[in-house]
Amino acid sequence: MSYSKRLVLIAAAAASFSTLAQAQDQAAPAAASVASPTVAAVVSGSAEHTTLAKLFAAAGVDQTLAGAGPFTLFAPIDDAFTRVPPGTVETLLKPEAKTALTKLMNYLVVPGKLTLADIEAQAKASGGTATLTSVEGEPIKVSFVDGAIKLTDVSGNASYVTKGDFAASNGVVHAVNGVILPKQ
Repeated sequence: MSYSKRLVLIAAAAASFSTLAQAQDQAAPAAASVASPTVAAVVSGSAEHTTLAKLFAAAGVDQTLAGAGPFTLFAPIDDAFTRVPPGTVETLLKPEAKTALTKLMNYLVVPGKLTLADIEAQAKASGGTATLTSVEGEPIKVSFVDGAIKLTDVSGNASYVTKGDFAASNGVVHAVNGVILPKQ
Protein backbone atom coordinates (compact mmCIF):
# COMPACT_ATOMS: atom_id res chain seq x y z
CA MET A 1 0.00 0.00 0.00
CA SER A 2 1.41 3.39 -0.93
CA TYR A 3 2.39 5.96 1.62
CA SER A 4 -0.37 8.33 0.50
CA LYS A 5 -3.02 5.65 0.79
CA ARG A 6 -1.85 4.81 4.31
CA LEU A 7 -1.94 8.46 5.29
CA VAL A 8 -5.44 8.78 3.90
CA LEU A 9 -6.49 5.74 5.91
CA ILE A 10 -5.02 7.37 8.99
CA ALA A 11 -7.06 10.49 8.47
CA ALA A 12 -10.18 8.47 7.95
CA ALA A 13 -9.50 6.69 11.21
CA ALA A 14 -9.16 9.95 12.99
CA ALA A 15 -12.45 11.14 11.57
CA SER A 16 -14.23 8.12 12.99
CA PHE A 17 -13.14 8.84 16.57
CA SER A 18 -16.03 11.02 17.72
CA THR A 19 -18.73 8.96 16.10
CA LEU A 20 -17.42 5.86 17.80
CA ALA A 21 -17.15 7.61 21.15
CA GLN A 22 -20.77 8.68 20.89
CA ALA A 23 -21.84 5.21 19.79
CA GLN A 24 -20.14 3.61 22.79
CA ASP A 25 -22.16 5.85 25.11
CA GLN A 26 -25.38 4.46 23.65
CA ALA A 27 -26.85 0.98 23.84
CA ALA A 28 -25.67 -1.47 21.21
CA PRO A 29 -27.83 -1.44 18.10
CA ALA A 30 -30.26 -4.32 17.74
CA ALA A 31 -29.33 -5.02 14.14
CA ALA A 32 -26.02 -6.79 13.71
CA SER A 33 -25.82 -5.44 10.17
CA VAL A 34 -25.06 -1.90 11.35
CA ALA A 35 -21.41 -1.34 10.50
CA SER A 36 -19.15 0.52 12.89
CA PRO A 37 -17.43 3.62 11.52
CA THR A 38 -13.96 3.54 10.04
CA VAL A 39 -10.97 5.03 11.82
CA ALA A 40 -11.34 8.07 9.54
CA ALA A 41 -15.00 8.48 10.47
CA VAL A 42 -14.20 8.22 14.19
CA VAL A 43 -11.82 11.19 13.87
CA SER A 44 -13.96 13.32 11.58
CA GLY A 45 -16.92 12.89 13.88
CA SER A 46 -15.05 13.77 17.05
CA ALA A 47 -15.52 17.18 18.64
CA GLU A 48 -12.07 16.72 20.28
CA HIS A 49 -10.23 16.06 17.02
CA THR A 50 -11.22 18.88 14.67
CA THR A 51 -7.62 19.98 14.09
CA LEU A 52 -6.48 16.42 13.41
CA ALA A 53 -9.38 15.84 11.02
CA LYS A 54 -8.43 19.02 9.12
CA LEU A 55 -4.77 17.92 8.91
CA PHE A 56 -5.70 14.40 7.79
CA ALA A 57 -7.91 15.79 5.03
CA ALA A 58 -5.17 18.18 3.86
CA ALA A 59 -2.66 15.33 3.73
CA GLY A 60 -5.12 12.95 2.07
CA VAL A 61 -4.69 10.45 4.88
CA ASP A 62 -8.40 10.47 5.63
CA GLN A 63 -9.00 8.37 2.52
CA THR A 64 -6.36 5.85 3.58
CA LEU A 65 -7.90 5.52 7.04
CA ALA A 66 -11.25 4.80 5.45
CA GLY A 67 -9.69 1.73 3.79
CA ALA A 68 -9.40 -1.87 4.89
CA GLY A 69 -6.76 -1.52 7.61
CA PRO A 70 -6.41 -2.58 10.29
CA PHE A 71 -4.92 0.54 11.84
CA THR A 72 -4.14 1.82 15.31
CA LEU A 73 -4.32 5.59 15.47
CA PHE A 74 -2.80 7.70 18.25
CA ALA A 75 -5.02 10.75 17.75
CA PRO A 76 -3.88 14.04 19.34
CA ILE A 77 -6.79 15.98 20.80
CA ASP A 78 -7.27 19.62 19.79
CA ASP A 79 -5.65 20.83 23.02
CA ALA A 80 -2.43 19.01 22.05
CA PHE A 81 -2.06 21.26 19.01
CA THR A 82 -2.18 24.38 21.21
CA ARG A 83 1.19 23.33 22.63
CA VAL A 84 3.03 23.21 19.31
CA PRO A 85 4.86 26.37 18.24
CA PRO A 86 2.54 29.14 17.01
CA GLY A 87 1.85 28.95 13.28
CA THR A 88 2.78 25.26 12.98
CA VAL A 89 -0.70 24.02 12.08
CA GLU A 90 -1.22 26.86 9.60
CA THR A 91 2.14 26.12 7.97
CA LEU A 92 1.35 22.40 7.70
CA LEU A 93 -1.91 23.20 5.92
CA LYS A 94 -0.09 25.01 3.09
CA PRO A 95 0.21 23.03 -0.18
CA GLU A 96 4.02 23.26 -0.13
CA ALA A 97 4.08 21.49 3.26
CA LYS A 98 2.08 18.45 2.14
CA THR A 99 5.09 16.08 2.23
CA ALA A 100 5.96 17.05 5.82
CA LEU A 101 2.30 16.91 6.83
CA THR A 102 1.85 13.47 5.30
CA LYS A 103 4.93 12.23 7.15
CA LEU A 104 3.58 13.57 10.45
CA MET A 105 0.11 12.10 9.93
CA ASN A 106 1.54 8.68 9.00
CA TYR A 107 3.67 8.72 12.14
CA LEU A 108 0.48 8.72 14.23
CA VAL A 109 -0.65 5.42 12.72
CA VAL A 110 0.58 1.92 13.49
CA PRO A 111 -0.37 -1.05 11.30
CA GLY A 112 -2.68 -3.55 13.01
CA LYS A 113 -5.35 -3.22 15.66
CA LEU A 114 -3.73 -2.70 19.07
CA THR A 115 -6.01 -2.21 22.05
CA LEU A 116 -4.71 -0.59 25.22
CA ALA A 117 -4.47 -4.06 26.77
CA ASP A 118 -2.35 -5.22 23.81
CA ILE A 119 -0.03 -2.23 24.14
CA GLU A 120 0.28 -2.66 27.91
CA ALA A 121 1.05 -6.37 27.48
CA GLN A 122 3.75 -5.63 24.88
CA ALA A 123 5.37 -3.04 27.15
CA LYS A 124 5.32 -5.34 30.19
CA ALA A 125 6.65 -8.29 28.16
CA SER A 126 9.55 -6.12 26.98
CA GLY A 127 10.65 -5.07 30.44
CA GLY A 128 8.49 -1.96 30.63
CA THR A 129 9.00 -0.41 27.20
CA ALA A 130 8.11 -1.74 23.77
CA THR A 131 8.71 -0.27 20.34
CA LEU A 132 5.98 0.04 17.74
CA THR A 133 6.73 0.92 14.13
CA SER A 134 4.52 3.58 12.59
CA VAL A 135 3.18 3.53 9.04
CA GLU A 136 5.84 6.19 8.45
CA GLY A 137 8.41 3.51 9.29
CA GLU A 138 9.78 5.21 12.39
CA PRO A 139 9.67 3.89 15.96
CA ILE A 140 7.31 4.93 18.73
CA LYS A 141 8.28 3.78 22.20
CA VAL A 142 5.38 2.74 24.42
CA SER A 143 5.52 2.20 28.14
CA PHE A 144 3.06 1.68 30.96
CA VAL A 145 3.68 4.41 33.55
CA ASP A 146 1.57 4.90 36.68
CA GLY A 147 -1.40 3.17 35.10
CA ALA A 148 -1.20 5.08 31.82
CA ILE A 149 0.15 4.35 28.35
CA LYS A 150 3.02 6.71 27.53
CA LEU A 151 4.20 7.30 23.95
CA THR A 152 7.67 8.65 23.27
CA ASP A 153 8.73 9.83 19.82
CA VAL A 154 12.18 9.64 18.23
CA SER A 155 13.18 12.98 19.80
CA GLY A 156 12.10 12.01 23.32
CA ASN A 157 8.83 13.99 23.35
CA ALA A 158 6.16 12.25 25.42
CA SER A 159 2.41 11.98 25.11
CA TYR A 160 -0.13 9.99 27.12
CA VAL A 161 -3.24 8.11 26.04
CA THR A 162 -6.16 9.91 27.70
CA LYS A 163 -8.98 7.76 26.29
CA GLY A 164 -8.69 4.66 24.24
CA ASP A 165 -10.10 1.61 22.57
CA PHE A 166 -12.53 3.48 20.33
CA ALA A 167 -13.30 0.57 18.03
CA ALA A 168 -13.63 1.11 14.31
CA SER A 169 -14.49 -1.28 11.52
CA ASN A 170 -10.88 -1.09 10.33
CA GLY A 171 -8.96 -0.63 13.58
CA VAL A 172 -8.90 1.29 16.83
CA VAL A 173 -8.37 4.90 17.91
CA HIS A 174 -6.66 6.14 21.08
CA ALA A 175 -6.90 9.83 22.06
CA VAL A 176 -3.57 11.31 23.19
CA ASN A 177 -2.71 14.57 24.94
CA GLY A 178 0.32 15.50 22.86
CA VAL A 179 1.67 15.48 19.33
CA ILE A 180 4.42 12.93 18.76
CA LEU A 181 6.74 13.77 15.87
CA PRO A 182 8.80 11.79 13.36
CA LYS A 183 12.38 12.73 12.51
CA GLN A 184 12.51 16.05 10.70
